[in-house]
Parts: sequence; C-alpha cells; structure tokens
Amino acid sequence: MTTPRTTKKDLEIRVENLRKMTGRKFYLQGAYGGWQLAEDVDGGSHGITPGFVSKRELEDRLNSILTGMLIGERMEKERKRREDEHPYAYN
Repeated sequence: MTTPRTTKKDLEIRVENLRKMTGRKFYLQGAYGGWQLAEDVDGGSHGITPGFVSKRELEDRLNSILTGMLIGERMEKERKRREDEHPYAYN
C-alpha cells in the first residue's frame, strides 16, 4: 500500500492550523529542493524545523508538533479541572 503524495497544500493547511493555535506568524520556506517551517520574527526569518527536508518529512514533523500541542492543551484542561475540584491540593 502506497502513501499518498504530500502536496504543498497539505503543508499549508498544517501551518495554518499551527498559526491559529499559537497566534504566531509561521510560514513555509523552500530551498535546496526541500521545505522547512519558519517564523517571521521582527521582520526577519527564523527557521523552526532544522534544515530543509522533503514535503513528506515536514508533514510528519508538523503533525508531531500539532499532536503535541493538542495533548498539552488537554493536559492543561485536566489540570485546571482537578485544581478547581481540589483547590488546596495544588498550592
């Protein structure tokens, strides 16, 4: 079974999701036949993912970042819920 080809549009969708979750100015940067996640910082470019990689590898990295962020959000909600139930246990 073959994996579907990763397109630039696939990457753009993930970057847009990351922007929405963080409010930061992330974008795709292409060079040397590869891609990386970059961020606009003070008018300059800052590479977030190390080096330029294939679209498939960058898609995997972006999926990992997004999954980690979702897990973090869920853990924070659970921590707040527990803290609300037992406010003195977390001080």
